[in-house]
Amino acid sequence: ELTWIDFYMEFADKLRGYKHKRPELIERLKTVFSNLNTRFPKVEADDSVVDLDPFSVFAFFNKGITDTNRKRIISEVKREFDVEASVPEGFLGVPVVNNQSATFFYFLRNGRGERDIDNLWDVFEAALEYDKKPDAGNKERFATAFDIAEQQPGVEWNLTMGLYWCRPERYMNLDSRNRWFMEEIIDEFQQLQNVPKGIEYLHLCKLVIKALAKGDYPYKSIPEFSMEAWLVSEEANKQNKEAAKAEEQPANAPIAEDENTPELVNEGYDKDGVPKAALAEEMVLEVLASGDVLSNKEILCRIADGGRISDDALDVMDKRRPRYESRVRWAIEKLYKNDGFIDKVETGMYVINARGIARCREIGLIEAVEEIAPYGKDDF
Repeated sequence: ELTWIDFYMEFADKLRGYKHKRPELIERLKTVFSNLNTRFPKVEADDSVVDLDPFSVFAFFNKGITDTNRKRIISEVKREFDVEASVPEGFLGVPVVNNQSATFFYFLRNGRGERDIDNLWDVFEAALEYDKKPDAGNKERFATAFDIAEQQPGVEWNLTMGLYWCRPERYMNLDSRNRWFMEEIIDEFQQLQNVPKGIEYLHLCKLVIKALAKGDYPYKSIPEFSMEAWLVSEEANKQNKEAAKAEEQPANAPIAEDENTPELVNEGYDKDGVPKAALAEEMVLEVLASGDVLSNKEILCRIADGGRISDDALDVMDKRRPRYESRVRWAIEKLYKNDGFIDKVETGMYVINARGIARCREIGLIEAVEEIAPYGKDDF
């Protein structure tokens, strides 16, 4: 699934040699798109090509285009730049830029600085050096280059995306999906409102690598984490849209029947027997009604062990794990952030509160408040 890594890293190495040969780089890239019978990507207001940075080059095949077209471009890049790595089979875990802002610099007529593109090359080169030899000197060099480039127009969180493309095992992409997903693992991400300074960014990357190396999560590397974050956030977005659509539907609206749905599937489950969003919320509350402080993983396990999901459905969920986990995770986030029925007492740990207990009574999950003695935040 992560077949893109080798190509991206090797191509980054190839690009490094063009820092001081940018006219040649531009000509080679023009050949790439000419061979594809495709217009060169827009990098200036008048469609000229004056200069390019390495991250914007990567963005040529990491933006909102089909995977087929991404592979076509990469195939020509491989040929033109003599990249030995294979063309990726897929792009799971690879973030993409917006088509309308696919360069990491402003057009000349919009006020691009004289050194803006040079600065992007500097941080790119420093990133490759630090990855190769993460000593104090290369760390300082990277941090300085990062801080300079990040202040430029056209550069913000996307700088971390570009670094991830070049060295995905070393640098964390801090797009909104990953920041949201990482909040459950590392406290520092909960306060991350602005692009960090270079030194802080390297620190965050180290924290992520260290946390994933412990083996407490199904993803063991930054690329695996990014792939999972994408899958989970896509499912969460889907559930949010379905929930909003359900709220808009009239109470007496007929329920559409799916002729392919097995008879054993009950209301609240999809055709594979995996809990839908609303039922996932109820299951999370039912588990937390014990009053225990539980992690995401423990909540998932207790739901599976609770007897409300058939063995057949559990087999399905083993095969479609991201769908099951993402629905439960979405439910946890909604109960915590939107409904206020549960509290987060520390990173990734949740406990039911008084409002949650009242909600459990309201929907019949517990019979009396006295049955539960939830923890308060002062107990931690």
